[in-house]
Amino acid sequence: LLALDTSQAEAMAGVVMVLTAKDVPGRNSFGIIIPHQPVFVPVGGQVRSISDVLALVVAESEASARAAAEQVHVEYRELAGVFTPHEALAPDAPILHPPRPGDEPSNVMYGTHVEKGDVDSAMTGADLVVEGCFKTPFIEHAYLEPESGTADLDAEGVVTVRMASQAVAFHHRGVAAVLGLPPDKVRLVHVSPGGGFGARNDLSLHPYLALAALRTRRPVKMVLTRAESLRFHTKRHAMEHTVRLGATRHGRLLALTCDILADTGAYSSAGIPVLDQATLFATGPYNVPHVRIKGRSVYTNNVPCGAMRGFGIPQSAFAVESLMDELAEKLGMSPFELRRLNGLQVGSSTATGQVLESSVPFRETLERVEQA
Repeated sequence: LLALDTSQAEAMAGVVMVLTAKDVPGRNSFGIIIPHQPVFVPVGGQVRSISDVLALVVAESEASARAAAEQVHVEYRELAGVFTPHEALAPDAPILHPPRPGDEPSNVMYGTHVEKGDVDSAMTGADLVVEGCFKTPFIEHAYLEPESGTADLDAEGVVTVRMASQAVAFHHRGVAAVLGLPPDKVRLVHVSPGGGFGARNDLSLHPYLALAALRTRRPVKMVLTRAESLRFHTKRHAMEHTVRLGATRHGRLLALTCDILADTGAYSSAGIPVLDQATLFATGPYNVPHVRIKGRSVYTNNVPCGAMRGFGIPQSAFAVESLMDELAEKLGMSPFELRRLNGLQVGSSTATGQVLESSVPFRETLERVEQA
């Protein structure tokens, strides 16, 4: 971002104020785990995604605000972008975030792995090995209510934001940090949302509402259009699972290897625990004695990805269940019988060594599904 000129917008009728990075009294960034997503991209900073915000127009009416926003003039120098994890991992790829001290520059946001047993020997001894690459796309939460909220400043200097929040304690601390105020000068009131599904885990309009109320000293409200909401909030992670599954001719699972490549978008959001979940549960609800699972989550210039129902597990479930169906077909075996033979039950041990002591209704669920 080379230049940002708000003077024409500020001079328009009905405009109260135009806020940019210079108007943030505290930390100009947020994030529920790594607070590196800018509230406003500052001049000299990088616009990493279409979700990034440069300026906020506060006006007497929505019409005035939208008209003034069109008169905020911006000068960019276009940079090379990366829009898939494979592009981001290329040796000559631009690096989206500076490395931490001591680390090599990389677009890998996070990596994790699970290993158990002797996978190579088990695969060699298997009667049948099936494999595949399974890709799942970005998914939009598509809740009925787009992001909306209000904020005000009282006589004691307390900023109150009323807005849906699936992580109100995280958000309270985040807004206080942006405002540069002690926590007791900030109130977040959770308003029951018209849908959430995980996307309201992240800060969205909260810091913008709070800043507008603090700077104008007047009550404010914001409602995004559907198009703005689609550009702005996190999505389900697109993932690529490369899976191999080895079994005996009788259908007993012996070994699984899985490489997971996740697109976390321009910022981390909840990408760390989402990849943890995808990795830990990549064996599905099955007893697999030999396991090697590796996961990487990679920065790209796409809209950031975060929490969505299942939190990384649906992507892994799609991969392993698809391969289980292929295995059943090649064995000439009922897909229900294959699952029944290998399903976890009380006393089973998971891929991470957790012994399941109670409440493991997988086989009962399978029977209900088979009956239906």
